[in-house]
Amino acid sequence: MYLQSSKNPAAVLFVFVLAFGMLTYLLRIFVYYFSFFAYSGHTYLLLAVLTLLFFYLFADTQKVNAILVFAVSVVGVAGIIGLWLAYFSLHISVDSIESPIEHRTVVIEHRNDSWGETYYHYNFYQLTLFPVVLKKLNDEKVSFWVHEDQMDDLEASGIDEAEWRGNSVTFCTVTGEIIKVDF
Repeated sequence: MYLQSSKNPAAVLFVFVLAFGMLTYLLRIFVYYFSFFAYSGHTYLLLAVLTLLFFYLFADTQKVNAILVFAVSVVGVAGIIGLWLAYFSLHISVDSIESPIEHRTVVIEHRNDSWGETYYHYNFYQLTLFPVVLKKLNDEKVSFWVHEDQMDDLEASGIDEAEWRGNSVTFCTVTGEIIKVDF
């Protein structure tokens, strides 16, 4: 298989989507995220749908073998359905808080799961020099559980009593755990 024309718009768009996907994954390796993709699930679902759609355009204009198109379709649609189910089972919210002392903003991705106890999950991000890129501040998702009635995610994190000190912000959760986020 060879490209019939290097100026084919479908081929150019397909290559662009693949390059954007690779850039997104390279950024993730270095814990940077596009702000519109930072929140679990968006990245994989959107990139999978775009890649499949542009593959169809590319395959149509380049006369790709029908068996290959069918195989890619089966794998692609199965992957998209799996990602869609995973994404919509999570109820993720995003808020940001600003330091009262300095010009610092922390973006907080939060959600909770309730199975008798309520499990709270948080990721913290910092704005970068590039407006659409965020840096993830915590290595792993911060989680804790409460054996009480469900409360607001941000209230449970202790956001109202956040302490800003130099290059960090500290939260004291309703369970008394300390969450320290370093910039």
